[in-house]
Amino acid sequence: MNIARFTPLRISSAEQKFILNFSLLEHDLIHFFKIRDFDHAISRINKFREVHPINDVDVEILNQLLLGLIGSLTAASYTHNLNLNDFLKLRLYFFSFMKKSPCTSSSFWPLSNDIITTYFNLLDNFDFHVSYQNLSKQVALTAYYISAHPQELTNSHGVLHTLNLNNDYT
Repeated sequence: MNIARFTPLRISSAEQKFILNFSLLEHDLIHFFKIRDFDHAISRINKFREVHPINDVDVEILNQLLLGLIGSLTAASYTHNLNLNDFLKLRLYFFSFMKKSPCTSSSFWPLSNDIITTYFNLLDNFDFHVSYQNLSKQVALTAYYISAHPQELTNSHGVLHTLNLNNDYT
């Protein structure tokens, strides 16, 4: 078995501190996203900016943090809503955009705000919220599949067969 070997990143203590604090910010932003509280999300970003300068943070780290934020928002969107396909498209859009136009120290905060705003705007297009805590694993998996494959005309038996789920049980 091959085990990936990689060299630890050499990051300064200022960068380590920023990464840790941004991770905590990301946690808060995901919470505000789940409860659809845009105003608090933007307020939290603005407070963070005042306290945590990015002058000493390498732009590659800033790019990685934004890619992580995009991934987290996408994951939060489809674990709480039945609109997986649109959020996956949005994630791919931002990944592609950042590959073509990586952020800089001066564009990091405006891009962060654009990401948050765009995800919240897409969330507003959907007026329902699904709590997967009340659904069985089979029903949740089926809902994910249907959401991810809206272009496929299929019946329930075909979906359940594809997912290897028992038709009577599900």
